[in-house]
Amino acid sequence: MVSVLIAAYLGTTITAAIRSEEAHLRGKFGARYDRYRGWLPEQQQLAGSIAEWAPLFPALASRVTAKTFPERTLFTWNVFAPRIGVTYDLGGNGKTDHHLLKFTKQGKFVMQIGRKGASTGNNDTQNVKQAADTFVYAKTNELFVADGYVNTRVVKFDKNGKYLFEWGGVGNGPGQFAAQGQVHSIAIDARRRIYVGDRGNRRVQVFDENGKFLDQWSFGGAPSDIHLFLISSDGYLWVADRGTSKILKYSLDGTLLYSWGTWGTFPGGFWGVHGMSVDQEGNFYVA
Repeated sequence: MVSVLIAAYLGTTITAAIRSEEAHLRGKFGARYDRYRGWLPEQQQLAGSIAEWAPLFPALASRVTAKTFPERTLFTWNVFAPRIGVTYDLGGNGKTDHHLLKFTKQGKFVMQIGRKGASTGNNDTQNVKQAADTFVYAKTNELFVADGYVNTRVVKFDKNGKYLFEWGGVGNGPGQFAAQGQVHSIAIDARRRIYVGDRGNRRVQVFDENGKFLDQWSFGGAPSDIHLFLISSDGYLWVADRGTSKILKYSLDGTLLYSWGTWGTFPGGFWGVHGMSVDQEGNFYVA
């Protein structure tokens, strides 16, 4: 049997601004058409002999005549259905999240860097713009920010949230990053070297704590899509590759040691890894 589903959807989204800086209420209206058909395709019975069965079944010791069985439809149905949905976003849609929040381990709010919806772009010293990742260097409590979903830079703040300096810019040269959405991950090793994931250029760039370029290496071509970095206490760089659904282990000089994982929802499979951590016993945790 052969079955085929053909589906088509046509719709639109209407957005209402509840607050001046952000839209929260959205209505989605559309229609879907489904056509589902199952059938037996045309089949041919060839002429031949089944005389070899004669000792057991004498009645079958005759020639089989050729025959054609035409295509036969088993079922067909058509469905036309409207699609209506309404969503209300209590916290905002993320496009104006231009700030960083600090909390204690108990969840108490401590400090905020930047203001919601206030970023003026890549040279703003007060706000970030959809920052992708952060790293706090524990010995100094300095904060390094991969400000890369809209901007293309790394920003350094002191422990009180004061802007210190930044580096970056659009390009593929040393110290530059691919266009929007690409400064996506950041980690610091015991020697205070900073590893930045330049996602669009499919590479890691290494800097000193003042933003001086030191080294770089490539993760290879498509489908590589490096998403997250983690440097473990034993001095290895762990990388989540969203394109291949693998976890990669590198030495800090850029040597690939091994990898594991594949796409899937079964134990050991990955789909859009968004967090990694290692405990004191060396167990590896993946979100």
